[in-house]
Amino acid sequence: MNLSFEELEAILSYDYRWARMYAGGGYLVHREPASLDRSRVQWGLELRGPTMASPILGAMLAGLRITPVLGTDFKFFEELNWQMNTNVVGGIEWSMDGSIRRLRFPLNYYHGFNPYGQFFAQKIEAVGFGLYLAF
Repeated sequence: MNLSFEELEAILSYDYRWARMYAGGGYLVHREPASLDRSRVQWGLELRGPTMASPILGAMLAGLRITPVLGTDFKFFEELNWQMNTNVVGGIEWSMDGSIRRLRFPLNYYHGFNPYGQFFAQKIEAVGFGLYLAF
């Protein structure tokens, strides 16, 4: 099966102190196969703990800060009978004072339908680590 689509997406986000909440959805405007249902709904939450001096690397790099982060994301696809797909991410973020660049090292848990390619109707459960760079 050749799975291909273009999607219009709208997400609203609200930041309040140490939390960010978001919700929205998507609509497939072009899709292959043409029988795919078009709608998707998504919402989630990200929590950021207090930022502090990094206890290990902070001694070597002045101004290095560490922040605990936790996030959840929930997606529901019309094509998959609106069953919930859950992604939970938690870990540590490093940044320098005054910089917008960040390095995250989280643990990730996913339970739902396979988000990759032609196996989208197959349920999976996965745990893994990630390394994310933000500039």
